[in-house]
Amino acid sequence: MRVRWALWLVGGCCIPGCNLAGYIGQNAINESAAATGATRVRHELRTEAKAMWAACGNAILPAASLAYADGFVDGYVDQADNGGPPLPPAVPPPRYRQSANDQTAQGQSKAQDYLAGFYRGAQAAVETNRRQSLLVPLAIPVVPPEHSVQVVRPPVRLDSRAP
Repeated sequence: MRVRWALWLVGGCCIPGCNLAGYIGQNAINESAAATGATRVRHELRTEAKAMWAACGNAILPAASLAYADGFVDGYVDQADNGGPPLPPAVPPPRYRQSANDQTAQGQSKAQDYLAGFYRGAQAAVETNRRQSLLVPLAIPVVPPEHSVQVVRPPVRLDSRAP
């Protein structure tokens, strides 16, 4: 029975006008290429952020914890890759809140250090203007309309006998 369904499905994809098999192949190639490109960009940004932290991290905060440095790198990468306001996340990542030690005062201090480092890393990405080099310029400039368009609807007639 399963063989019949498989043959019917494969045979159905070969019917003229049905492009399912072509779409499956195209999606498999395009999506894997896009994911590979995004991973490559994030890896380059992470390497760049680590180098920036190694170069000037001690000047920013000499006694910085490892959590602060980790947050700095994550903040830099997030801001350069995604843009938006340079704010830390609402909660630290799971690695700073899942173990029992993370619920102690020392664990809370690590989470606070991470968030402070994230904010500083995001600020560093904004200051270097790194995001602008990742954006692809548009071929057609986006021009806002000079005047807003107002849609005026004709009045509704209540008399159904009128033409």
